[in-house]
Amino acid sequence: MGSASSKFRKYIQNGDEFAAMQIHQSSPELRKSLDPNLSYGESHHHNTALHYAAKHGMKHLLRMFLTDLSGNPNKKNGHNESVLHCACTLGAHRTYSSQERRASCVQLLLQWRGPLLNNGEREKVDINAQDYNGNTAMHAAAWNGLFRCAQLLVNAGANLFLENNERLTPCDVAMKFEHHNIARMLEAKMVFTEEETDVNEADIESSEEEAYSGLRSQDLQEAKDQLLVETSDMLNIPLFTAEALLRDNEWSRELLLEKWMKDPRTCCQRAGVPFPGTSREEKTDENIGEEDALCGICLSPLKTVLSLDCGHKFCRSCWSTYLTSRIQEGDSSLVCPASTCRHLVCPEVVEGMVSPTVAKRYLQFDIKAFVEQNKTIKWCPRAGCGRAVKLPQLLPQGNMSHAVDCGSGHFFCWECLGEAHAPSNCQDWRNWLQKISQVRPEEITSHGSESEDAANCLWLVTNSKPCPNCKSPIQKNEGCNHMRCAKCKCDFCWVCLESWKRHSSATGGYFRCNRFEAVHRADEKQGVLITEWLLFWHWLASTLKS
Repeated sequence: MGSASSKFRKYIQNGDEFAAMQIHQSSPELRKSLDPNLSYGESHHHNTALHYAAKHGMKHLLRMFLTDLSGNPNKKNGHNESVLHCACTLGAHRTYSSQERRASCVQLLLQWRGPLLNNGEREKVDINAQDYNGNTAMHAAAWNGLFRCAQLLVNAGANLFLENNERLTPCDVAMKFEHHNIARMLEAKMVFTEEETDVNEADIESSEEEAYSGLRSQDLQEAKDQLLVETSDMLNIPLFTAEALLRDNEWSRELLLEKWMKDPRTCCQRAGVPFPGTSREEKTDENIGEEDALCGICLSPLKTVLSLDCGHKFCRSCWSTYLTSRIQEGDSSLVCPASTCRHLVCPEVVEGMVSPTVAKRYLQFDIKAFVEQNKTIKWCPRAGCGRAVKLPQLLPQGNMSHAVDCGSGHFFCWECLGEAHAPSNCQDWRNWLQKISQVRPEEITSHGSESEDAANCLWLVTNSKPCPNCKSPIQKNEGCNHMRCAKCKCDFCWVCLESWKRHSSATGGYFRCNRFEAVHRADEKQGVLITEWLLFWHWLASTLKS
């Protein structure tokens, strides 16, 4: 199993801030012994907990290390890198949120004030410290394309003319790695040192498309954990309490804060968790009284029982049976099995009472509930996709639609979850589809070749389906569902348009296909094609008449 200290070390080395905070909150021994300035002593690196917190952008842990545990960011690791160096380093996971977290870490480090020095001033972070390769934190920010970090370092007075062992300034490094926005900003500062160069948030060239990018299951878990950590840190409450409160407020931190400022106790009561300050305790046969001797479900004698804050007690067998059945029914919000009790069961209890397979299923349902209850995230409507999209915070509001991409090439309308139709709003789009559905092909009276082409296209999309590989139209007038495209030789199923290799007697045989409700999906695809071509020939007919 490992000690709390070894688990904490593993989590911060892997960048799992949520799990690390869980261990830290649940282990009094770890809180007493933890020193963020001590090196972990691994080969060559010798990073401290501070280095790992900055390296992975774990801003809440970094704040705790600096303010509560007297962490010193000027400590060096095996590469002579300070904590500021690590905060300006970005790995392969280059999302917008990861860059913002590192900028927050840099800001915390620049605001740090340590013990008093001989000159009477407090120690500050060494902004121009150089590693064994001569690189400063500014070099690292320019190398990794962290514009906001570079901007913060510039405003804090970083030396822009320092050269590394390759005789490159930070501006040279930015040019070398083609981060031209950083290079322009640094060059302007270097040339016009006496003038104020206006550089603001709008100059950050981080693509807004990041907000539209698809969220995989691991991305969703990361987004959920990050929200929990930030809320827990902000309100100074346990992670489980933060999760229950957010779940009760549609995962809206703003809505939760508004209610919390009015009456925090009522917030906790509504969410089914105790007000911070009370804790769960495990009772054994030594302290179970006469009234506690029987399980509340099976009435068998109790030996070891986990008593929730509500005081209801059940044996381990009944807990396991109850939790397993609720999870198999698809419920991710588990409450005490006592009648009319609304106290939530924490994830640690769930994972300790059920099998690993059921626990994995519970986590899947938990993420599903997180997306479906969160108004800022929606699943991609494409069948079998499994990705989600987070609502861009900077989207203009009003009577218009927004086309988003789940990351797998599936574009759809955020508002109505139909096909993308921006900039037309959803109501106008529905009205337009209804209007063109009433137009019949015989109403095209022109005899020109363009009109004939439009009619041919309409016949094709009405009586054929596209090859899933090359999109060539294919007609099926007889035979089984096994189709082969004459153009690209692709073998596929006529009903669901999937590869024929995935079909067998288990899917219905040659003349029937039951894969993923294939008939319904195929009809939807054909309907989309018909709609697109109806738009085309109706526009063409109107043009010819005019």
